[in-house]
Amino acid sequence: MKKLITIFAIIFTFLLSGCSMLKPKVERLLDWSFQYNEHTNDYSLFFGLADKNNKLLASAATVNIRIVNDENEVVYTGTKNVSVSDFDYYTSKVRGEQYLANVRISESEITTGKSSHGKVYFQYISLMNLHLMK
Repeated sequence: MKKLITIFAIIFTFLLSGCSMLKPKVERLLDWSFQYNEHTNDYSLFFGLADKNNKLLASAATVNIRIVNDENEVVYTGTKNVSVSDFDYYTSKVRGEQYLANVRISESEITTGKSSHGKVYFQYISLMNLHLMK
């Protein structure tokens, strides 16, 4: 009987300790940018994620993207899947080193419009596969 009580106590303790170890939750979209990559002839949508304590996160997600030029023409609409491996450290002269996702869009996927300037809209949909970065 003592062994049975001890086993239940260990299982109960294990379950309680697991309850206090909640997975991080994406609370903030950090800095984002959109750029053309001359060497690969594609575009990159960069964005970062953080929890409520501003700890950097990587998360599998679906990203819905829409690009509208200054003539109000929709030149791209698409959905891209992002995995944790799409996050990495990137350095720029303006912003320094940042931990960001890199979502690539091929130049051939974007329709030529009357204007080469416009706005990028995107929606991040988490798949809850989160990793906390230190």
